[in-house]
Amino acid sequence: MPKTAVDKTSIAQALNELRVKSKLSQEKLAQQIGISDRYVRNIESGKSMPSFDIVRRWFFATKASKKAIYSIIQLSPEAQQREEA
Repeated sequence: MPKTAVDKTSIAQALNELRVKSKLSQEKLAQQIGISDRYVRNIESGKSMPSFDIVRRWFFATKASKKAIYSIIQLSPEAQQREEA
């Protein structure tokens, strides 16, 4: 499996966990961050990779801790490319 596929899955799972812990439905989260609930489902299933802006709004809406934010950022393909350089 390519590295980016693993990263996408890990990020999707982490974002899903943030939403669930904050007790937000996919529909409510979508309303709060200004995207469709279908896009939320696609992100959480790993079908779509959200932009940095969407992730930032997701963190804000779910009141993610700094520790959670840092751990998710470390999963991003960009962070891993920097580590490999």
